[in-house]
Amino acid sequence: MDLLKHHLWLIVSFFAFFLLSISAFSQSPILNKKISIHATEKPLGEILTGISKIANVHFSYSSQRIPVETKVTVKANNQTIKEILDTVLKNLDIRYFVIEEQIILKPGKRRKTSTSQIPLTKYTISGYIIDKSDGEGLIGATIYVPELNTGTITNPYGFYSITLPRGQYKLVYSYIGYNNFLKPVLLDTDRFFEIALETDTSVLEEVVVISSEYDKVVEKTQMSEIKINPQSIHYMPSLMGEVDVIKSLQSIPGITMFGDGSTLFFVRGGNKDQNLIQIDEAPIYNPSHLLGFFSTIIPDAVKEIKVYKGDMPASQGGRLSSLIDIKTKDGNLKRFGMSGSFGLVSGKISLEGPIKKDKSSFFISGRRSYFGWILKSDNSTDTDFYFYDLNAKINYRINERNRLFLSFYGGEDNYTESPVPEQSSGIRWNNVAGTLRWNHLFSNKVFSNTTLYASKYDYFLVTSREREEFWNSHIVNISLKSDVTWYHKPDNIFRSGLQFSRYNFNPGNFKFGNEPEGLRYPVVHRKKCHRNNNIHKQ
Repeated sequence: MDLLKHHLWLIVSFFAFFLLSISAFSQSPILNKKISIHATEKPLGEILTGISKIANVHFSYSSQRIPVETKVTVKANNQTIKEILDTVLKNLDIRYFVIEEQIILKPGKRRKTSTSQIPLTKYTISGYIIDKSDGEGLIGATIYVPELNTGTITNPYGFYSITLPRGQYKLVYSYIGYNNFLKPVLLDTDRFFEIALETDTSVLEEVVVISSEYDKVVEKTQMSEIKINPQSIHYMPSLMGEVDVIKSLQSIPGITMFGDGSTLFFVRGGNKDQNLIQIDEAPIYNPSHLLGFFSTIIPDAVKEIKVYKGDMPASQGGRLSSLIDIKTKDGNLKRFGMSGSFGLVSGKISLEGPIKKDKSSFFISGRRSYFGWILKSDNSTDTDFYFYDLNAKINYRINERNRLFLSFYGGEDNYTESPVPEQSSGIRWNNVAGTLRWNHLFSNKVFSNTTLYASKYDYFLVTSREREEFWNSHIVNISLKSDVTWYHKPDNIFRSGLQFSRYNFNPGNFKFGNEPEGLRYPVVHRKKCHRNNNIHKQ
């Protein structure tokens, strides 16, 4: 009996000590500090910061769970912090308590329940982000909403769409190398904004890295996707002064070049023919000049380069090893411009400008080698040796919801020699590709891109140029595809599409000059018979 009384006394003492601890805990001296603070229609975060500075106390909370942007009014004269917090946080249903000299804020259960039951009216903000100097769309520009700690990025055509609850926001538009643009928005209906960003010409004296919960990635990146800045290519080492887009890939881990000075490359152990290279969505089957020493891509015509070393998007068709997605410049919508250069191997020139200002534009870039001119200066040989490339593009804005892009690429290599007068022979190959794209907005949330492209690669082995005798093989591809993107929420984007393709493969035909036009002799591949010395018993 005495033992039972002893245990009951210990239990009662424990609960009494626990209750006294709670009472002392709730009556923390921090909450009893008296201060004076006056604020009218100020964000809750500013008021908490003001209390922290005046009373020298510390608050701990998550801005994602506490509505720090909610505006409140407080008028307190010589009141305790507890009285002020009870008044300010009561209507917001926010609980608070003190742990280790810090005031902890947490959302109440009632506020969570009521929020889930009340449907929020949502509206969509969409539009384009462009370069103010030339009007070209900026790919991958960021739209950030600090009030909700969310955002989105622009697609390959500079279009963006984000759906937010009704309210007042300050959108931050940003892009690397450009000044940020702050756009106050009262979101009470669907909005469409075309934002022009200016190039940042300021010189950075120092780089300060600050860790903040507000600075986070607003869009998940594609696995094994690497973006290359076209401007950085000009600073890389080059063969004979010729800047090369494909050779710049050797700086990426997992990509190995075939040899020094070659444009042939292997990605993670794959073969060189398992890589897809496309310009404005049209495939280029042999992207090399001069037997692989130079690539067919003019650096001055490139707007963006994406490299996929694995997990290629289904919308791109896919390849076993890699995908090199190159998009060319649209052309300056504001003013005319010209640039050019001459190297040891070739010379190039680019022209761009508006066809109709702020409505349509063009871009043309060409390159040609002058090996043949150097070799022809030697009278002892008659050699025709050259390569050239040509990029052209027309950009036409029909209206806010429709845009057209027409682009073309052509390139050729030629090497012929005449050891005997009137008897020339050699090799020649060329690539031709054309793309017609139509961007259409079905709504502020639904963006579509329809593309029709054709691509052809020809290879010629010329036995007599005078008699028009040659061996030819080619690949022809014609495709029509349409992609639709639905920007449902900042965290949910749905993509779908269809593609129809037709291929024509010609492994090889030989044409004799004395035969009628159009008559070809296909090359016959004989099957080799292998003798099997193994004897199988029936």
